[in-house]
Amino acid sequence: MFAPPEDKPGLKAASELLNEEIGAIPDKANALMLASLNLAFKQMTGSSHKEIDKKTNAKIEQLSKSLEKALD
Repeated sequence: MFAPPEDKPGLKAASELLNEEIGAIPDKANALMLASLNLAFKQMTGSSHKEIDKKTNAKIEQLSKSLEKALD
């Protein structure tokens, strides 16, 4: 995936956050979908323990859309 140099730190942070979520899910068959849903829920409810800036949030949205597209 191509990303401008200024976006790479945000993408790296988003991928690390997603990997943490996937690692915490015992059902690996559905881990990607469940982790994405969990992150989206945390972001919507503000229950995330880590504060996410707008730029990182935009990258998470972009990754989520890419995942949805790939799964269709």
